[in-house]
Amino acid sequence: MHTGRLKSHVIGWLPTGLAIASFLIYAATIFALPQVRDSQYCCEQSSFAAAVSNIAYGSRIGNMYTGVFDIFIKHFTEPLPQVLKEIGAELPAQPPGNLSPTTLDGNGVGYPLVATAAFRLFGFHWWAPVAMMLILMGSSMAAFLRRFPPTLVTLYFSGLTIMLFTILVWDPALRGQIPVGGIRYFSLVGILPLFHILLTLMERQPSRAVAPLAVQTTILMVAAMVRGTAATAFVAIALVSLVLACDRTRRSALIRKLATVGVASVMLVVAVALIVSPEWVTTGRFQTIIWTRVLQGLGMNPGLPIDELNKMYPCEKYVPGGIPASIGDTGSGCIWFAYVIEHNIPIESLWNKSFGGEFEAAMRSAVFKIVLKYPWETLQTFVYYKPKAIVDSIKNSLEFNLSGYLPLPIVLLLASIGVALFGATTAANTGRETAVVLLTMLFNVTAYMAAYPGPAVTADLLLCCLILVSLALGAIFSGGAKLLRAAKTGCKPTVKNQLI
Repeated sequence: MHTGRLKSHVIGWLPTGLAIASFLIYAATIFALPQVRDSQYCCEQSSFAAAVSNIAYGSRIGNMYTGVFDIFIKHFTEPLPQVLKEIGAELPAQPPGNLSPTTLDGNGVGYPLVATAAFRLFGFHWWAPVAMMLILMGSSMAAFLRRFPPTLVTLYFSGLTIMLFTILVWDPALRGQIPVGGIRYFSLVGILPLFHILLTLMERQPSRAVAPLAVQTTILMVAAMVRGTAATAFVAIALVSLVLACDRTRRSALIRKLATVGVASVMLVVAVALIVSPEWVTTGRFQTIIWTRVLQGLGMNPGLPIDELNKMYPCEKYVPGGIPASIGDTGSGCIWFAYVIEHNIPIESLWNKSFGGEFEAAMRSAVFKIVLKYPWETLQTFVYYKPKAIVDSIKNSLEFNLSGYLPLPIVLLLASIGVALFGATTAANTGRETAVVLLTMLFNVTAYMAAYPGPAVTADLLLCCLILVSLALGAIFSGGAKLLRAAKTGCKPTVKNQLI
C-alpha cells in the first residue's frame, strides 16, 4: 500500500515536473547557443546607454548621456559581448555628452528599466538581459503552477525552445531584429501571464489566491511597457470581462479579480513614473510609439499612390528620396520633416522632439489624412494585404536549419519536443487552455492588423501556433491511446458485457 501511495504521488507531480523541466531546457538551450550569445541588437542602444549612464555615472534611472549613446551607435554592427567589452574600455572618466532626461528612440520607458536592472544585478555581460527575462518568465511559471494545471507552462517553454531553431535565430540578419531578451522578444514574456489572467477570469468562483494574479499582472504590464503589442492583452482582458459580466452569477467574483488586475497595473505605472524623470510623461515618451507603426502599416499596400503622398508631404530638403513605396522609417521621417517645415520648428530641436508626443500627433494626423483621402486602398490594406502578410510571416518564420547548431542544443530540442508531446498527451482536459490560446492569438492579430506583421515582430503569434499544434497532437495521441485500450477491452469482454 505504501508503494502504491508513493507511485500515485510521483504520478501526481509528473506534470509539474515536466513544466519545470521545459523551463530548464529552454534556459539551458539559450546559454548553449552561440547564435544567441553573438547576436546584434537592432533597437536597444538607447536603453543600454541609459543603463550604462545610471550605473557608470550615477544618472537618474531612465536618463541617458548622449555620448554613451554615441559609443553604442559606433559599435552598432557588432555582437553584444564585443560591444560591452569595447564600451567598457572607451568610457571616459567623466560623463560624455549632454544628459537627456529620456531615451529618444520611441520605445518607451520599459526597456531602459529592464536593461538597468539587468546590468546592475549581473554586471555588463551579454547574458544579463537574458537572465532578467528568464527571472520574469520563471516568476510567471511559479505563479501559474500555483493556480492551474501545468500543461500550458510546458507547451509555452517548449514552444520557445523550438523557436530558437527557426529562422528567427539561425539567420544572423533576422536574429538581430529580435534578439533573445531584447525589446521585440518581450512580446513573448507577456503570453503566459495573459493565459493565467484569462483562466482566472473564466473561473466562476472568486480567486483563491490574489498574489499569483497580482504577480502575473505586474509581469504582463512590464512586457506591455517594453513592447507595445503586448498591450493588446489588456484589451483582451477588458472584452472577455464584458462578455463574462453578462452572467450575473459571475459578476461579484469577476469584479474582485479585475480590481486586483487594475490595482497591480496602476501601482506599477505610478511607481515607474515616480522613479524616472517627469520628462518621460510630459514629452509623451513614457509609452512606445503607436501611430508611427500604424502609418508604416499603410505602406503594405503596393497600390498606395506614393507620388501623391510626396506631394502632400514635401520633404526633399532633408530627405532627398522622399517617401518610399513601403513608407517605413524613411517615410515616417519624411512626414515628420514636412511637419517641421510647415510649423517652422528649428532643426536643432529635432533631437529632443523626435518620437515624442508632438511627433506621434503628426503621425496620427497623417494616418487619418491618408485613410480619408484613399479609403479604397486602406480597405484593401486591411482586408487583403495585412491578413496575407500575417499568414506569410508565420509560414516564413517556420524555416529550420539545424546545420549550424552544435549537438547539445539539438539534444535539448529533442528533449523539449518529447516533454511537450508527453505533457500535452497526459493533460486531463485542454478545452479551456485551447480557448485562452485562441483568444490570445485573436488579440495579437489585431495588433498586427493595426500596425504591420513580419517575422521579426510576430513571434508571439508563432508561439501561440506552436502551442495549438502541441495541444492538437496531444489530443490526437491521447484519443488514439483510448481507442486502443477500448479495442483491447472489446476483445476480452467482461462478465458484465456477457450478461448484456
